[in-house]
Amino acid sequence: MECTIVGYGKLGRALSLQLLHDGRLKQIVSSHLASTEEAKLFQTKNVEIIQDVANLKHLTNVTFLTVKDSHIAFIVEKLKTKFGEQLCEKMVLHCSGIFSDALLESLAKFGAKTASAHPLQTFFEYNPNLFKDIYWIVQTKYYDDIKPILQALGGKVVQVDFDDKTRSIYHASAVVASNFLNLLLLFAKKLIAETNLEPIVLLPLIEQTLNNNKDNFDDANFTPLTGPLTRSDINTLKRHLESFAILPKYGEIYSKLALSFSKVALHNNNITEEDFVQIEKILSSSM
Repeated sequence: MECTIVGYGKLGRALSLQLLHDGRLKQIVSSHLASTEEAKLFQTKNVEIIQDVANLKHLTNVTFLTVKDSHIAFIVEKLKTKFGEQLCEKMVLHCSGIFSDALLESLAKFGAKTASAHPLQTFFEYNPNLFKDIYWIVQTKYYDDIKPILQALGGKVVQVDFDDKTRSIYHASAVVASNFLNLLLLFAKKLIAETNLEPIVLLPLIEQTLNNNKDNFDDANFTPLTGPLTRSDINTLKRHLESFAILPKYGEIYSKLALSFSKVALHNNNITEEDFVQIEKILSSSM
């Protein structure tokens, strides 16, 4: 099934390379790709690179919209204006996690089979296994048509019917699992670098922590939590905070993180209300 990619950011690039590998990519719409060295990779495989949706000559069976969330409606309007009735039976998927398929309703009125198809993956760097066994969270009226497209990429397809608030909570969970986790790891590396140890010494600890979670990841209440917060080890916590006198730029971050995570631990019954009040008092005084 021939595919078009509209938008060449990190997701658009990864999806383009995967579809190129699979022999299904025919067109890429990007304002900047044609002027790069990477364009040759696609052009040698007879993939057409087009600078604007308005310059598309035809629609392929499937079109993925991988532009910024704020640009989707603009692209949809251009597709509607350009192709109208030619959209009938064509499949158009946007890959935003924050918007439902309702954003494509004007295309569906012309007979397009539309979907919101959000890949639960991070696309910092492409590799050939990047799409293998990942979950695609799909909201659509055309599930039976859309599912095989994503399965062909190696994905697992989950159908949802989110209202706007539930969808935002879903997207926030993905942000916490990837973006926040990246920044938490960065903070850990920044701290240990202050001791003149190499950050690599933390890697086995991080890997084991992830492995401890994997076996019970279907349990939303399970956490293999250890450490001073769960033990209510106030003396250790105080020593941490006192040490940040020489690193004030990190002290406030540590205190706010510790307080936020203590609230999560309280809500999950990992610590008692009494312990939380004590921890909160100490941490709040340090901010």
